[in-house]
This record gives sequence, structure tokens and C-alpha cells, in this order.
Amino acid sequence: MTVLTQVNTELTPKRLQLLREIVPAGSVGVLYNPSNMPAALVKPLKETAASLGVELNFVEAPTADALVVA
Repeated sequence: MTVLTQVNTELTPKRLQLLREIVPAGSVGVLYNPSNMPAALVKPLKETAASLGVELNFVEAPTADALVVA
């Protein structure tokens, strides 16, 4: 598991590239708070994932309670 807390439209796609080099996974989960995820970040992230052959799975977590798994 890798956790990134800083949202940056230029660095986030590069971080995905680095993650893909370190962990050759075909799928990456993106846990996000919809009130904090800038729309400008989603497009470059999806483009980078497509170029790497990685499927992105976006999971909304607007509050800490949303993270509770039963």
C-alpha cells in the first residue's frame, strides 16, 4: 500500500508511473475525498494509467467513517 496525501496535478501522474515501476500491478486503487479531489487531476491520472496499462479503481471516502469495513 502506498499513500499519497499531497494532491499535485503535475506530480501525481509521475507518482503513478513510479508506483507501476516498483509494483507491476494491473490495478491501482485511488482512495479520495470527493470534496478535495480536483477535476484537473483526474484526466492526467487516467491518461497516465491508460498509457501504462493500469486500471484505476476510484473509491470515495468523504469521511473516516467511510473507511470502516464490516
